[in-house]
Amino acid sequence: MRFFFLFFLFTAVHTQAQTTIQLQIKQAPPGATCILGHQIMDRIVLLDTAQTDNQGRVLFDFGQTLKPGVFFITTGDQSVASFLINGQRLVQLKTTLKDFNDSLAVVNPANDIENERYLYFTSFIKLQQKRMQDIQTLLPKLQSAKAQEAAKEQIEAYLQIGRDIQSFTRAQAKQYDYLFYGRLLKAGLLPDAPQGITMSENGQMTPGYLKFLSLNYWQDFPFYDTTIVRSDALPRRLEALFNQYTEDNIDAYTKAIDVFMANVSNSMPYKREAIRWLVSKFEQPDAFLGDTLMAHVFDHHIPTPESAGIDPVTWQRIEYKVNALRPTFYGKVAPQIELPARNGIPARLHDVQTPFTL
Repeated sequence: MRFFFLFFLFTAVHTQAQTTIQLQIKQAPPGATCILGHQIMDRIVLLDTAQTDNQGRVLFDFGQTLKPGVFFITTGDQSVASFLINGQRLVQLKTTLKDFNDSLAVVNPANDIENERYLYFTSFIKLQQKRMQDIQTLLPKLQSAKAQEAAKEQIEAYLQIGRDIQSFTRAQAKQYDYLFYGRLLKAGLLPDAPQGITMSENGQMTPGYLKFLSLNYWQDFPFYDTTIVRSDALPRRLEALFNQYTEDNIDAYTKAIDVFMANVSNSMPYKREAIRWLVSKFEQPDAFLGDTLMAHVFDHHIPTPESAGIDPVTWQRIEYKVNALRPTFYGKVAPQIELPARNGIPARLHDVQTPFTL
């Protein structure tokens, strides 16, 4: 099997008025399309496309300064490499076609600490995740062979990897808090356990820490830093909140929503994107009490389009859908339905006196 190696030199030149990105792809055929984009929450925003010239060069010239954030570049074959832009004057990266993202590296680390640290961290995390996957594959074999001591050792090794990831992430976030990279890591961290409360035992959150999280989940999230909007840090935290740290009942969910919205209310960029994320999540057919929770978001946190920073048409679409669903909400009296039975006598839903109707 023949492999073609792709090396590219990626140069981002920042001036006060514009950001120019030049991509050099060795062995790339002329006319190959490259796509540049960036993240906003869980969305990908395409910025521009360009084609390689006869020497494998691609030029992106926006005529303006690109804001800090997580960016990506792809050749259109499903291979994607991500990197950071945070005002660097020069960014030079290289990779191979075979391992487009995994082989991404900074050409001159001394000139781009932002991406040198970011790419080192992502490589570290991938390596640790691979080790954890290997242990998960090995454990059933050890347990079926009744190798209890060996299985116990592997479980402890698995838990230690998790602790190592947390420790390394916290150390990097603290050491590089002056970089976008460091702030990005901090945005993904849960708050430290207060004195007297243990954060986890045997790989599980303790009841005391979970209770602490219910009111303090967002205490360290940098809502003041709107550059983090241009990453997936906030949606990852929201997914974890609803999937791992919130009990499956309506009161717990509405409380989690209200606490979150109270934290995000003073930052319109975050509030606008957060409301879009919440509405999108609760619109999903498999969302837990999705219709009821979407109505809660609308009724309590989107009184007007201006209050959420959204356009009137979007607001009206949400209002229409919520109002159409209100009669079917959890706990509401079912609508009157009457159909003829086989004997010709009308059968009425309200004649069935039960606590719940499916």
